[in-house]
Amino acid sequence: MTEKNITRRVILTFSGHAAGQPIVNELVKKHDLQINIYRARITPKEEGYLAVDLTGSEENIASGLAYIESFNININETGNSLLWDEDKCVGCGNCLSHCPTEALYIAEPKSRKVKFNGEKCIECMSCIRNCPFGACSSLF
Repeated sequence: MTEKNITRRVILTFSGHAAGQPIVNELVKKHDLQINIYRARITPKEEGYLAVDLTGSEENIASGLAYIESFNININETGNSLLWDEDKCVGCGNCLSHCPTEALYIAEPKSRKVKFNGEKCIECMSCIRNCPFGACSSLF
């Protein structure tokens, strides 16, 4: 019986030592994973972020993630590259009407306190374009 394939979205954060390594190639060849890169950024100092979907058996994904960790690459398994800074948020609500999934929402109506639910976020980046105070940003 063959194992069912699953897909796991991860964000990898790495420094220069990993930037020149054929990591994605090895994940495909040696760990039998399908890789979908949906965002990437490398700075001039060769620090970078890579958002990928890993598809394969649970066992192969686990071995692929262990391989990635061997390079001291940080793995964010929430799969969300949107950053929300509660300290910068003033509760103006400008982002709320632009968030199609209500990942940004009013948590306390009296105080107009805005909260962020990363599990609902689809990374449309509308909040970034519409927040006048820079409370929303992205790794990319």
